[in-house]
Amino acid sequence: MGTSASKYVIISPVRNEERHIEKTLRSVASQSILPEKWVIVDDGSTDRTAEIVKDYETRCDFITLVSRPQSSDEAKVKDRLVIAAPPRAFNYGLKYLKDERFDFIVKLDGDLSFDNDYFERLFKEFDKNPQLGMASGIARFPSKKGFWTSWIPEDHALGASKIYRKECFQDIGGIEEVLGWDTIDELKAQLAGWDSKSFRDIVLTHWRLMGSSAGIIRGKVRHGFTNYYLGYHPVYMLARVARRSTEKPYIIGSLAMLWGYIKGYIWRYEQIEATDIKEYLRKQQLKALKILARNALIKHTLRDYRATQP
Repeated sequence: MGTSASKYVIISPVRNEERHIEKTLRSVASQSILPEKWVIVDDGSTDRTAEIVKDYETRCDFITLVSRPQSSDEAKVKDRLVIAAPPRAFNYGLKYLKDERFDFIVKLDGDLSFDNDYFERLFKEFDKNPQLGMASGIARFPSKKGFWTSWIPEDHALGASKIYRKECFQDIGGIEEVLGWDTIDELKAQLAGWDSKSFRDIVLTHWRLMGSSAGIIRGKVRHGFTNYYLGYHPVYMLARVARRSTEKPYIIGSLAMLWGYIKGYIWRYEQIEATDIKEYLRKQQLKALKILARNALIKHTLRDYRATQP
C-alpha cells in the first residue's frame, strides 16, 4: 500500500474550543492528503465551537458535525477527563463511519495545528514498518518565551493526535472509555505484536497544555492518579516525577502528579483489572530504568575518563 493510496478518517471529540478549533480546521483542510471523512463530535460545548465548525462544514464536504447527548451527571462534572469524556465522544463518532473505507483512523483534538504534510509524513512511516500499529508526531506548547517541547517516551503516541492502522485498531478492540485509555491501547497493541511510536522530527503545536481544561494543577493530580490506576511501578513513578519537575509548572506540577499517584494508595482505589497489561507495563518500565541507569553510568565514566586526559 503506497502513501498516495492511504485513506484515513478522523474523529475529533471537542468541547469549548472556540479559541483554537479554527487552527485545527485550517490544518486539516490544507493537508496534502485529505481525509475521506472527518467526524467532529461536539461534546456539550457552551461557546461558539459548533458555530465555527458549521462554517467549515459548508465548505469542506468531508466534515460532518454531530452532537453527543449529555446526561445530567456529565453536565455536573467539572473535570470531564475523569469520566473519560473524550473516548466516550470518540466512540460516539465511530457510528458515523460505518460505510467508510479507510486504512487509518485518527483521534484528533480540537486545539492543535500542524504542517500541511503532517499526515503524509506519518503515513510514510507506516509504509516503512508494517508492524507499526499507531503513531504520532510530538507536541510543542506555546509560552511567553516562545515554544517548549514536552518529553514523551518514543514508544508512546500522543493521545491528542493518534493515528491507528485499521488492523491494529480492530485487534485492540478500539478505545476503552476509561482513564489512561491512551496508554492502555498501546499496551494492548504491543501485547498483540504491534509497534507504537512518536516521531521527534514530526512536530505539531498543542495550543493548550494537555489535560489542563479543568486547571493545570488539577490536571497533574489526575495524571498521577491515572498512573496509579494503570499500576505504574513506584520506582518508575519517582523517576517520572523527577523528569516532569523540569517542565512547567516547575516542581509544583510534578508534586501534584506525585500526590495523585499516592492518593490512589491512601484511599485504596481500584486499579486496572487486566493483570497482563499491568505486568507488561511494569516489565517495560523496569527495562527502561535499567537502560537509563546504564546510559547514565556510561556518560559518567566517559566524563571521568576525559577529565584524566591531558
